[in-house]
Amino acid sequence: MAIELINIGYIANDGTGDDLREAFIKVNQNFEELDLRITGDVTASNIEGEGEGIFSQKLIYDLQFKKLVSGSNVVLESSDSAITISVPNENLANITISADENYINLTANSELKIVGGDGIKTKIEGDYLVIDNTVSKLETDPFPKLSNSLNAQGHNFYTVGIIDAARVTGSFYGTLNGSDFSQYSAYFENMEFGDIYPKFNTTIEWLAHESTIDMGTFESPSLAIIDFGQV
Repeated sequence: MAIELINIGYIANDGTGDDLREAFIKVNQNFEELDLRITGDVTASNIEGEGEGIFSQKLIYDLQFKKLVSGSNVVLESSDSAITISVPNENLANITISADENYINLTANSELKIVGGDGIKTKIEGDYLVIDNTVSKLETDPFPKLSNSLNAQGHNFYTVGIIDAARVTGSFYGTLNGSDFSQYSAYFENMEFGDIYPKFNTTIEWLAHESTIDMGTFESPSLAIIDFGQV
């Protein structure tokens, strides 16, 4: 309610003012109104949570709050119902983004797009920039190359077409120059015959074994007639 004023009349005892009872009723009501308006229990506090509070302290009946002060490149604009905090575009600092080969300066209205190259896909997930390699298999690379020796760690190679190698060690399966090499491997395994001792039945056989006959070369053959007899 509003504070009620006591009517004191125009001059003393002229009978136009409030009587004593009516005057003290107004006095009591005004005290009750003031008691409701100002109480020692009145206080203020900042709501819990992240951020900075604006309430500073209570000095008797005065609730005191902090001021909002503009920082570097920040502008405060006040109205009857709000305080607007803004950063003009001309106050925004440029950001330099550098790459391996070049760089770009981002101004207030610039936009930087991150796109993937061959086999690379980019996407935004929450607060993260995710870069995915979509080339998950060697077969998707049309020209695969090795930068160092390949260690198969004991694993096998299957369905191989043409092998162009300076040297192949270990077991070999498949065809070599169109032929199945495994067919010939049996002829080169376990071929230790030990020492070979000649057996002579006649003196002529011994002489033929101990004698060296030089037939010359294909380009310069030796002229000789040899009769080996009949079979």
